[in-house]
Amino acid sequence: MNRERVLIVDDDQELWTAYQTVLAPKPVPKTELKQLLDMFSSDDGLDKADDYTHSEDYELSFFAQGKEAFEHILEEKSSCRMYAVAFIDVRMPPGWDGIKTAQKIRAIDPEIEIVIVTAYTDVPRSQIVRDIGAPDKLLYLRKPFDNEELTQIALQLTTKWKLYKQERQQRHDIEKLLYENQQGRHYLSGIIDSMPSMLIGVTGEGYITHWNTQAEEFTGIPYEAVLNQPIEIVLPALKGINHLIYHAAIRSTVEKKEKFSFDYKGKILKNGQNASKKKSILCDIIIYPLSISEENNTLKSSAIIRIDDISEKVRLEEALLQSDKMLTVGGLAAGMAHEINTPLGSIIQNAQVIANRIAPDNKKNQQQADACGTDIKNIYDYLLQRGIIQLLSGIRECGSQTSKLVKGMLSFSHQSSATVKENLAELVDEAIHLSMNDYDMQKTYRFRDFDIETDYDSSMPPATCIRSKIEQVIMNLLKNAAQSMQNMPAGHKPALHIKLFKQDSFACLEIKDNGPGISEEIQKRIFDPFFTTKDVGVGTGLGLSLSYFIVTENHNGYISVNSKPGKGTCFKIQLPYGDR
Repeated sequence: MNRERVLIVDDDQELWTAYQTVLAPKPVPKTELKQLLDMFSSDDGLDKADDYTHSEDYELSFFAQGKEAFEHILEEKSSCRMYAVAFIDVRMPPGWDGIKTAQKIRAIDPEIEIVIVTAYTDVPRSQIVRDIGAPDKLLYLRKPFDNEELTQIALQLTTKWKLYKQERQQRHDIEKLLYENQQGRHYLSGIIDSMPSMLIGVTGEGYITHWNTQAEEFTGIPYEAVLNQPIEIVLPALKGINHLIYHAAIRSTVEKKEKFSFDYKGKILKNGQNASKKKSILCDIIIYPLSISEENNTLKSSAIIRIDDISEKVRLEEALLQSDKMLTVGGLAAGMAHEINTPLGSIIQNAQVIANRIAPDNKKNQQQADACGTDIKNIYDYLLQRGIIQLLSGIRECGSQTSKLVKGMLSFSHQSSATVKENLAELVDEAIHLSMNDYDMQKTYRFRDFDIETDYDSSMPPATCIRSKIEQVIMNLLKNAAQSMQNMPAGHKPALHIKLFKQDSFACLEIKDNGPGISEEIQKRIFDPFFTTKDVGVGTGLGLSLSYFIVTENHNGYISVNSKPGKGTCFKIQLPYGDR
């Protein structure tokens, strides 16, 4: 067991023996006579006496001068060995007196209990208290002291010092726990606030207890304004799921509501003034039960509402579904093109054979006609007069156009990622040809009705690109231009001007229309995914964003738009020459 440490500072070394005798006496063995009497007088129900008598025992340190005591305490403090009580004599010539010694010791150890010991009354107690300070840790003992009084003072002061030390440790432990608890709360709050979901804590009765940063940003309402407010008042859009909140809180079940249409319209404080705020999202809502223990060991029911905005996710899923449909349609188109190609070739070939076999300048045709008793020229004149020759020519011409279209469809459906040098003029003409044969289900526009003007720089070298992807970009731009011009005023015919030219180290393509133009605000977002100005079901908002990705990411090029309302729109594509 550790003994409390007591410091004695007194130049009268004869008093050291008195301190030693009273505060740290040596154990004294019992006499043989006492042991014999104890043996005969002991009862079976009583414990036998100890072999030694005991009293309070302290670890004492003695110093004759105050400076020596101060230096010793300073050295002991570095090893965290502190004294509980210091008995200090007032007069200790020729060095420091007791007042200065106490001041010095108190400066390095504010917790030590000090007892001023003196046989004289020339120093008033008020002055001693004023000079040393901390009167709650200062006592006054007059010489010669009574042994019992010294024992009681030492016992009380060491006990007081020990209790204060324990209290200080407990206070430190409590402060540490409070700090750790606060840090834990801040950490959890940081996690909750950093989540992309809206998290709302409610009681079983539906009163808001927590409101994370995402909820603040979505609604524009700070946490302080919604605390302890009914959730159906703050967020009327959630009235439809009040029963789910109740079930989760009272029945301790996890409740879900998927693809919930969350329409929020409220007032927010903006720049010191009220401003309206309206948002509409598609969200998934999950409500988790939460039970909190109270002081009386009862459980208080509550719930956490998690709201995840899935609007972009749903639009992306729809776009991917549409993309899958388009891939399926593209595969069917490619298959049909293959199937059409064989009979189409036969039709064109047979029409050519018929034209050869009625040609009047063919000797074999004349011979066969003579054998039949007729003249090949008369047959040809008859077929010409009846328009049959023209019909055959039309069959061949239409077959040739159809063959070119089928070839373009096969080339477009072949999704190659290889970059090769391409003649951009031929590539643009093929894209125009494919777009002209595009059949719009709503028949709101026809490329054949547009004035299409092309201006190609014949000196342009071939550009390195992925043919099918650049064709897709051009067709997207042509289709967007056509759709923008579908409601042109009377007497204003839709027109497209397509220009190819070389600019610095880029092959440039401009597609300009004479449509209604685009506002500056829309131009800023025109390449954003899912952004569209078309009606629902008309466009997905992916055409231009995919075009932007193809040009910038797949080809390290640039695509830009220049437009003014009422002045038409011009899209410009720049593809770099050389390796990507």
